[in-house]
Amino acid sequence: MDFTPEEKLVIAQCLAQDPSMKRTLFLYWPYILPLCAAAIYGFIEENYFISTISFFFLVCEIIWFLNETSKSGKHLKSALTKYEAMAAKQSGASCT
Repeated sequence: MDFTPEEKLVIAQCLAQDPSMKRTLFLYWPYILPLCAAAIYGFIEENYFISTISFFFLVCEIIWFLNETSKSGKHLKSALTKYEAMAAKQSGASCT
């Protein structure tokens, strides 16, 4: 198959990773927990500057995560499209 290096990397990552929510939370808790704690502390202490900054960085993190997921999804979709085309070609060739 003629996969690009990015497609090969995404396929390898998908096959190597545990897709569960538990694993995802384990990977990202060091980034999420301090920001949530700072935001809660800001509300309790009525320090809205801290809360605003914390929520700003949480939103930035969410946008970054969605962007990275989107890029990986595009490479995976491209690789799967190539795979499907090749499988269909081989299936058609073997039936005749």
